[in-house]
Amino acid sequence: MPIKNFHCPKSLLRFSKKKPFEVTINKSFKEVVKYCAITNRTETWINKLIETKFLQLHNRGYAHSIECWEKSKLVGGIYGLALGGCFFAESMFSKKSNASKFALLNLVSRLHMLGYTLLDVQFVNDHLKVLEMRRM
Repeated sequence: MPIKNFHCPKSLLRFSKKKPFEVTINKSFKEVVKYCAITNRTETWINKLIETKFLQLHNRGYAHSIECWEKSKLVGGIYGLALGGCFFAESMFSKKSNASKFALLNLVSRLHMLGYTLLDVQFVNDHLKVLEMRRM
């Protein structure tokens, strides 16, 4: 998905202006991966090997997370791999309504500011549909 084509719906923009969550980068990478594996899921593809490898990539500066906090509690986040001008989003989680959407919006904004051109996603889900692609 080309980052330049992302569009933030007015409702999410209004929500984000309220600054509902504190946002951090790479503060709790390991916890984000863990919560992506267990939050609101009965099954997961994120196993111990994937957790270990992504933690190694994070320690080398390739894998990153965006975290959303409410009252010092981690309530949402997203993690993935940054290579060249592409960010490969692996997974996201939300323990609070709109926390993962807010993390995604922050991720896309930061990627745009840093000059990234693509956001790679495994499949388009409801959270990704929130940031509708502009038609060329």
